[in-house]
Amino acid sequence: MKKLIITEQERQDILGKYNDENTNKEVLVYLRRHFTTHTYPGVPDQVMISINDKLYPVYSNKKYVKNRIYNIVKEVFDNLDEAIIKKTIKNYLDYL
Repeated sequence: MKKLIITEQERQDILGKYNDENTNKEVLVYLRRHFTTHTYPGVPDQVMISINDKLYPVYSNKKYVKNRIYNIVKEVFDNLDEAIIKKTIKNYLDYL
């Protein structure tokens, strides 16, 4: 079996995807305060998130929820890079 050889730059790029430097704490605090989560006693696996006074299931349509939240958050944090905002939102949704 051949061994995969990658350059140091490729290695840093891969590690950078999973590094906390690609997230922003201010955005994370904003997400926690403005996008509350709800669980129901009968269904512990289903986590709902409130976006504009509507509840959306997180696990069944995570990509849709991420894009809805991004469209709201990008107006508040217009000085940050798109990748940092999206990575922070993804980390927030994965944490739920």
